Amino acid sequence: MATRKNVNATVQVKEFNGKRWICTRVVLSATTTFEDYDFIDNGDGFPWKIIRQWKANDLDGIVIDNAVADPEGIPIPVPPPPVFQDTKSFYFDGTDEGMLSTSNFSIMDNANSYSVSFWVKLETLAQGFAYRVNNATTIYSELYSLIQANGRVDVGTAGGGSNWSRASTLLTTGGWNHVCVVCRPGGNRYQQQRIYINGQSSFTSNFTGNVGITACGTLAFAMSNTGTSPSNGNFNEIAFWVDYDLTDAEIAQVYNNGLPNNLDEDITTKPTVWYREENATYDGVNWIMPDFYEVGPDMQSQNMEAISRQNDVPTL
Repeated sequence: MATRKNVNATVQVKEFNGKRWICTRVVLSATTTFEDYDFIDNGDGFPWKIIRQWKANDLDGIVIDNAVADPEGIPIPVPPPPVFQDTKSFYFDGTDEGMLSTSNFSIMDNANSYSVSFWVKLETLAQGFAYRVNNATTIYSELYSLIQANGRVDVGTAGGGSNWSRASTLLTTGGWNHVCVVCRPGGNRYQQQRIYINGQSSFTSNFTGNVGITACGTLAFAMSNTGTSPSNGNFNEIAFWVDYDLTDAEIAQVYNNGLPNNLDEDITTKPTVWYREENATYDGVNWIMPDFYEVGPDMQSQNMEAISRQNDVPTL
């Protein structure tokens, strides 16, 4: 069984200037200069080069796996996970494929505002859900985003009798687009629920009530919670901000001029829940995609195969 501790390894977590950093040890030589390392640890006397800042979900040091220790009993260090990368998306074939949460999306219960961000590349134009959260006790939606057959993005939120909004910019096939939905209470109907396509506001609205989310049931990606209206295309980097409506400046940060960025570090306000296709694993039957922050339920694939994940993401 693995234990977690710092060892005399080349990669360690160090404290410097009041923060924790993942660092690599520098071996001094006749050609070493001050530019080759960032600080010297007074505790061990070694110079260290900073790789990146330590995050809460990083291991507290180096993982030592006693099961693979070398013959002399010296544990083998496993370095921390790599820096942010975005190389994977999920392809859904538009017939019966999608993902469902393994438990209710209760983190959003009674939310007063929210924001959702995702990237999509449509294979064909046909009606299909991008996401949907159903009510835990009824057939109605708590929130949803539906891409219509003409490429129009519709969104809806529980609360009022007229609670939908629709984008005026149409999505087309063959290229990646970023969609952001922002819903806040109060104000007039054009302020309460907004849709942004590729960083730009694009919507008409008929939203007349407050947000009104109550008891959230399962969360579905690329289809409804019952498997209807599946989407045909690739989806990537789906994130939710609960009880927070992104500002225009923050939406621009998330859009990042068309290139997905690190939502945990490179934007002003990190999401509450972040589903990364990059982090999904295949168990031989289903894809399991955990929330990056481990506060939302895992997502489990429906009728998907190992080849459903593709090396296809937005690039500049």
